[in-house]
Amino acid sequence: MADRSELEVLEILETPPEPAPVDYLPPSWLVATNQDRYLRWMMLMTFSGAGLVLLRWIGQYPGFHLPQALLGWIGGLAAALVCGGLLLTLLAIRCGNCGCRAALHFIRHEKFSHWMHALQSATGCPRCGHHPAGKPQGDSA
Repeated sequence: MADRSELEVLEILETPPEPAPVDYLPPSWLVATNQDRYLRWMMLMTFSGAGLVLLRWIGQYPGFHLPQALLGWIGGLAAALVCGGLLLTLLAIRCGNCGCRAALHFIRHEKFSHWMHALQSATGCPRCGHHPAGKPQGDSA
């Protein structure tokens, strides 16, 4: 490694970095449209619901003496969290251009075990191909 003079070091430090390209957007349509947060919310709600199911199951142990009504409420809240998370994802992820509900589209047109991966890897709207960069990416389905 070559030694640099103080002047060269100061010049390097004072030179502003090159700006990032203005038209850069992530290739994933969900990330580019900032709708990936709905998937994170769905996962959080699902794991919370699963935790409540575990709590309900542990609470049925006779040594805890928990009322059945409380266990019923815990189970109901768990079901509401899981179903609400899925419903949020299905209804909230939309194309800003044509209004397509993308998550519903992928559930209808992909295998059940593959729809979430297809949604996350889509490069444009599944109906119109719209991408926020203004360049249609084609049909992702």
